[in-house]
Amino acid sequence: MTQTATKTLSARQQKALGALLTHPTIEAAAASVEIHPRTVKRWLYEDENYQEEYRKLRQQAVDNAIASLQSAMSEAVQTLRRNLTARNPSIQVRAAIALLEQGFKAVEAHDLVQRIAELERSSSEGWSGSW
Repeated sequence: MTQTATKTLSARQQKALGALLTHPTIEAAAASVEIHPRTVKRWLYEDENYQEEYRKLRQQAVDNAIASLQSAMSEAVQTLRRNLTARNPSIQVRAAIALLEQGFKAVEAHDLVQRIAELERSSSEGWSGSW
């Protein structure tokens, strides 16, 4: 937890934050730290400091998951490439399709990032171009 949040949140609130990140429901999280679910919901919906800290921690968890996926991507591509020459033609076809689909998605994502960057530049300078 961030230092600011540690100072402003109670120990019970901090425990509930940790539980919210590791349990599938508010009820399960609340039960795991022996806090009534209504209390946790109230913190989530009414306490701005609690909401901010929850968002930060949740974003950290998502960032960590993305980093983990990214580290496995090269190995996944190597596996697909290896299967392009598999003995079984259906495995070759599935591997080729998977590589093509992911390639198209990557190009789309790259194009969207560039377009968004261009829009942000245009809006900060005053739009004068066309899409």
